[in-house]
Amino acid sequence: MWIMDHDAFVSYVREDSEIVDQLCRELRASGIRLWVDRNELAVGMRWETAIRDAIRKGAFFICCFSANSVARGRSYMNEELTLAIEELRLRPSETVWFLPVMLTLCKIPEREIGGGKTLHSIQYVDLSRDWHAGVRQLIAAVRPGEHLRPAEKALSTVRKRALYLIDADLPDEEYPSEAMRELESYGVAILDDLIAALENEDGTVRWRAATLIGKLGPDGRPAIPALVAAIRRLMNNPQFAATFECQYCLAALSEIGDPHVIPVFIDVLFHPEVNAFQARWHVVRPIGRFGNHAIRKLQASFPGAIPSRAVRAAMALAELDKSQRNMYVEFLREQLRTADESVRTDARTALTEIREPIEPIHSAT
Repeated sequence: MWIMDHDAFVSYVREDSEIVDQLCRELRASGIRLWVDRNELAVGMRWETAIRDAIRKGAFFICCFSANSVARGRSYMNEELTLAIEELRLRPSETVWFLPVMLTLCKIPEREIGGGKTLHSIQYVDLSRDWHAGVRQLIAAVRPGEHLRPAEKALSTVRKRALYLIDADLPDEEYPSEAMRELESYGVAILDDLIAALENEDGTVRWRAATLIGKLGPDGRPAIPALVAAIRRLMNNPQFAATFECQYCLAALSEIGDPHVIPVFIDVLFHPEVNAFQARWHVVRPIGRFGNHAIRKLQASFPGAIPSRAVRAAMALAELDKSQRNMYVEFLREQLRTADESVRTDARTALTEIREPIEPIHSAT
């Protein structure tokens, strides 16, 4: 009998095809092999026999219940459910094989499964309340890759799932919530995948990866070379300062907390395409987490620097070096009198950013 190897048979009604397709995409992204009638029934096959064999030979039976399936008086799903219950009765009661899934809020049918039990006796996965948590439950239940040791199997499943989420084209409002929280929960297990994602051709994927690396804190240290390389690449783009990507890469380096990366922050601080506003928010704030290490590096760059760089360094030091703040503020005020208009503008913006009053200045000479 021809039949593909598969981990799970998926049963559903046609009205739920779209949501079931999404579920199947996410399960397959985790390495789970599925048998879905639309894909596996070839022309000329005896479909009743093929489906019976697929149900019997599948490691699991995923039954997708919904308001649509409950409302249908007649459906192929009902026939598949009958066959599945027959198969379930032949299996030991402790065996996990029948996996009920609630796609939308509904009442799961009280079909008898033997021993005085009904389908309600089987714990179901509720996708209607929390889609991503439900998908994780299903993945954990099916456990693809039985040849692997438990630790290897878990890591393999996590990484396959993570790769899907890192690159998935989900609605914008969905990523800051469920999907990003799920990726964050995997921790260092997916660090290699996040590092690789820093070179993805999609900028959204790159800043997403940088954000998640930053959430690892010091555990993200192996990503430092890739983050620095990403910032260096961005600095070749005249518009780089206006992108989220540079901001999140700098923030990630700050969260990791290795002071050896401070020169990268200073290079961005002095970059001609970075204005004083961007310099304060994207550089000065995150570099402040390095404390005295940052202050010493900035102080070393201050004496003898060209005026435009000196203004940036003074702005940063006025924020970070409280003991010498007045000196740096006075330096910025002096630059308001320079003949270089761009330096005057930067000094004025710097004073505004650090919330220092600007005294009226007469025309520069």
